Amino acid sequence: MTETKATKKNTDYSASAVNLCNPPQVAADLGMLADMYKNLTILQEEANTLIPQALKDRIEICHKYIAEQEQGLRIVIDEFGSFQDITFGQYGIKQRKVSKSYKAEPFEKNYPQFAPAVIVKVVDTAKLTGLIKGGLLDEVRLEADGVLVCTESFAYIIKV
Repeated sequence: MTETKATKKNTDYSASAVNLCNPPQVAADLGMLADMYKNLTILQEEANTLIPQALKDRIEICHKYIAEQEQGLRIVIDEFGSFQDITFGQYGIKQRKVSKSYKAEPFEKNYPQFAPAVIVKVVDTAKLTGLIKGGLLDEVRLEADGVLVCTESFAYIIKV
């Protein structure tokens, strides 16, 4: 039997939802949002049918030309250097971005007086999760011992 949208199992957020009580006000607003999405899809399809194919083809050619021009420009910038004209707002810039990281061992060796202030030990959560799954530790005990601290944050999942 092929699974259809109507029979497809949807995600159950019972375990993570805050105050899950299915109020009719939220259901009504979700219904209105679903209708708006349906209307938007219909309008987008209508607008797309009004654009002549010849114009669509020309737009596609223009997008292709722009992509080729930008690639060529990168090569020219690499060869000759960056360009900027602030007056006209024209820029052909190759910008360096540097990400810095520091190694704890040589820092501790060379600056032992500062090491306790800047070197932080962390718990490997992947390995700890393995110990919990293996039954060697449990979250209740870890929380009681002050090892596990739970903080709340909220996200909204809105799907229609």
